[in-house]
Amino acid sequence: MLAALTLFLIGAADLARSGRGRVFSVVVTLLVWAVAVVVATTGLGIPLWCSAMCVLTAVLWLATTTAVENVRRPAGVAPVVGLGLV
Repeated sequence: MLAALTLFLIGAADLARSGRGRVFSVVVTLLVWAVAVVVATTGLGIPLWCSAMCVLTAVLWLATTTAVENVRRPAGVAPVVGLGLV
């Protein structure tokens, strides 16, 4: 369940940041993440600290990747390795 939440957060943020401007993508990402965490903690019974760890993992993923086409961050494969370790 935690892997699904983490992948949902990453996917939602990637979709939001690939579209319009930066402010729009940040606002949409925060709103979707807030709803996802509330649903996960209240509806699915996931502890809040577990949801927070999923959010932290998603934030680290977004900090080390980009949504711009044909651009690679210097992190290389580190985000994938980190996600696999989590």
